[in-house]
Amino acid sequence: AMIKDHKLNAYIPTKTPEQLISLAPGLKEEFDIEIKLIDNIDSTNIQISHWQKLAQAIYDNYDAFDGFVISHGTDTMSYTESALSYALQDLGKPVVLTGAQLPPDNISSDARNNLVNAFRIASMDIGEVVISFGTEILRGNRSSKQSETDFNAFWSPIYPGLGKIRTNID
Repeated sequence: AMIKDHKLNAYIPTKTPEQLISLAPGLKEEFDIEIKLIDNIDSTNIQISHWQKLAQAIYDNYDAFDGFVISHGTDTMSYTESALSYALQDLGKPVVLTGAQLPPDNISSDARNNLVNAFRIASMDIGEVVISFGTEILRGNRSSKQSETDFNAFWSPIYPGLGKIRTNID
């Protein structure tokens, strides 16, 4: 997540993953969360080496967890989802990517809801890489970003979505 640095008058990545988790008080009480920082970069700077690190971290920790949540910038999220879906084939657990259209310190931000919903989906019986964003659950290698401003910024133009996020997750 990007946060406002008032000295620089610019948005920068959060300094720690704990800052991100603190967006949703109660999240750690609802889910048994272990945090691992892989990289802390703007998503426009993502490279193949980052995808390799993410895939390796999931592979190395596969047996220890029921699911995985990856916080990711929206500009290249679809590329990361596709790369991970091919690197992590035959998954029996969810790997959920999410992000936000607005920084979490913006009063209208979608960051909190997207983060909470990602953890909800990561605890479900879904055995693949997915995106949880707005009200959509989409197959990772079938999604693309369609909007810079819509809270349902991602879509799956050919393949149907996997589910909808409402009061309950369908």
